[in-house]
Amino acid sequence: MARTGKLSLAEGWVDGYLSAVEWRFTAGEFGQPGAATAWTRLRHPIVPDETPSPLQRVLAVADSGNGISSELDLNSWHFINPELSVHLHREAVGEWICVEAQTAISPGGAGLATSVLSDADGPIGVGAQSLLIAPR
Repeated sequence: MARTGKLSLAEGWVDGYLSAVEWRFTAGEFGQPGAATAWTRLRHPIVPDETPSPLQRVLAVADSGNGISSELDLNSWHFINPELSVHLHREAVGEWICVEAQTAISPGGAGLATSVLSDADGPIGVGAQSLLIAPR
């Protein structure tokens, strides 16, 4: 695992989720266009006084693919993901979940962010977010 990513938020964003997750980028970083890979770990339980389950740890970050692999400036564009599909072939082991993501944007305001989800033992599944893209 490498450096901790900088949190570069669009003006007016309220930080909450980004601080609730620890981010360690091995490729790319927040606000840098292109594919990115980040190891993630929840800083807080989802339910107070309960240890997150393996599924909760994965699903909490599976929706982050587009956020770490954005292709357009977050200050100028909206990225709405109306749908998320996650397919897992085994349960995650350990606290750290890796999200290796890339985003493809097509003319007309559509896109797709895809992620390989892994733990320290290797891949555990994939995630896909359909995207609706519009200028701010």
